[in-house]
Amino acid sequence: REPLDGPGKLLDQSTSAAYWHSQLMKYHGVDRDFLYSPLAWCAQGYPLPTISQVLQEVLTAERVIALRNRPLDPQELLDVLLKIPPLSEEQTKKLLEWYESTYPLAKTRAEKTKADAEFRERLAAIEAKKNEQKKKKK
Repeated sequence: REPLDGPGKLLDQSTSAAYWHSQLMKYHGVDRDFLYSPLAWCAQGYPLPTISQVLQEVLTAERVIALRNRPLDPQELLDVLLKIPPLSEEQTKKLLEWYESTYPLAKTRAEKTKADAEFRERLAAIEAKKNEQKKKKK
């Protein structure tokens, strides 16, 4: 079992991309330049066991043998992935509540993220005012 194979673990895009890459590169017939980043983007909201399930469904023994003559297309994986519903909003909420109660820095991180977003908005507003003043001077 893989460390992240626990039930209900939501992924960020970079973790998902790393997982897709590690799982796909186990198959020698898969092109080393395979585009797994778009798959990772589409798989946000899906737990790792779901990604493993998709790979098992698509990469059957027959399909692995055929990889030499017919390279793997990301659309094959995406078609199977999109048939599986992502975690519900209730499941996501439970996971976030657990995360916030388990990790003491979760609240601090959320506050910092919010403060950073507000700071970026203020900077954008200041920049917009400067641009308007420059246009008026011309």
